Amino acid sequence: MSNKVVTSKYNCLTFLPKNLLVQFGKMANLYFLFMTLLQLVPGLQDFYGAATTLMPLMFVVGVSMIKDALEDNKRSKQDNEENRAIVQCAPRGSSAFINTKSLDVQVGCILKIHENQFFPCDMLMLASSLPKGIAYVETKNLDGETNLKHKQADKAIARLVKSDEDTLRNFNGAVIDCEGPNEFLYKFEGNLTLTDGAKLPIDPDQILLRGSCLRNTQWIVGVCVYSGHETKIMKNGTNSRNKISKIARATNNYIVVTMIFQLVLSIIAATVTSLWTYYRGDWYWYIYPNG
Repeated sequence: MSNKVVTSKYNCLTFLPKNLLVQFGKMANLYFLFMTLLQLVPGLQDFYGAATTLMPLMFVVGVSMIKDALEDNKRSKQDNEENRAIVQCAPRGSSAFINTKSLDVQVGCILKIHENQFFPCDMLMLASSLPKGIAYVETKNLDGETNLKHKQADKAIARLVKSDEDTLRNFNGAVIDCEGPNEFLYKFEGNLTLTDGAKLPIDPDQILLRGSCLRNTQWIVGVCVYSGHETKIMKNGTNSRNKISKIARATNNYIVVTMIFQLVLSIIAATVTSLWTYYRGDWYWYIYPNG
């Protein structure tokens, strides 16, 4: 899967239809739209009736759409920054690290991440600049904790990372066998089979998650195991939803009750008037001055 992530809800083509559905999913807007349409029917019109309800409705809906567009534009810009971030990546079979956009990283690519850089995908750590393959990671974007987490590569794996050339040569042809993508941040089951046939278990402490940042460690080398929307932070998250307050939900309920009440009153009044006119209309000629 591509490592490109998209968290924005709209694009240039889908914004208008999708956002209009959102706006008129609010009962207040739907109510005034219904009233505006009724006032366009001949015989039901008040003096300038359509304009007096249509203009406030257009203003409220327009302001809400502008607010949603600005918020979604910020999400889109953040997505572009993440997708276009430059990382040192060695695609499968490559003999050197090259500068690569984050969105072009694929499962199986070996990456070299430097201090204060965010991990572009979920990675299995192979080695680090610190003794014993130790690395320190900040995970506040994942769990809100500001304390640095301790990560450590497997000693047998770290011994194979002497230089960039040795790393790419020793792990070319190695195989990672692991569970499918899931939303559990601190759970990982799998093993790494080296080119000499040795099979090593993978511990969750060796996994570096997208969204976390390398701290107090000059560099680490790792291999991508989950990318894009299959990373744990993306699987763990939910699609951005429209925020509805408790007052808005209560208002929606009140408007529904009001509409039902008005509809019942209108049906009763129309029925009584029709029956009265049918049976008694001729008796009260003064009700119809024009005959």
